[in-house]
Amino acid sequence: MKKLLLITTIISCQLALAQSTSKIKIGNFIYSVREKKEYTHDDNLNCLFFIISRNKKKMCSGYKYATRNDSTFYKGDYLIKNNSLVIRTYYYYQGATPFAKDSDYIFFTTNKSGNLIMKKFVDYYKNGKIDTTRIK
Repeated sequence: MKKLLLITTIISCQLALAQSTSKIKIGNFIYSVREKKEYTHDDNLNCLFFIISRNKKKMCSGYKYATRNDSTFYKGDYLIKNNSLVIRTYYYYQGATPFAKDSDYIFFTTNKSGNLIMKKFVDYYKNGKIDTTRIK
């Protein structure tokens, strides 16, 4: 009975891990996407992150959401556009001034070995201002 319980537990854990992992293709390369829940002590937030990796090497990550007491502070997602990866983060409760950040987009491309390389970071502000930082 103990062996059966142990085997059932192992299979259940493996299925849970397999269900939370998906595959995406960027250019000629396949990447794994998995989700990870974590509490961030500095910001006092309950977060769900997505982590993108290739060959068990973490390439990048982003917020799926971050909450505190039923309030959402961040939401995010990713999309594949023109053989590049875009991680988008939307900010809530960043201040009432028009200079508060509304969202940011991070653009990644692949190099010849499949590593994701950050190429551009764009900040969008509530007043309509856009700041773009290009990475060489």
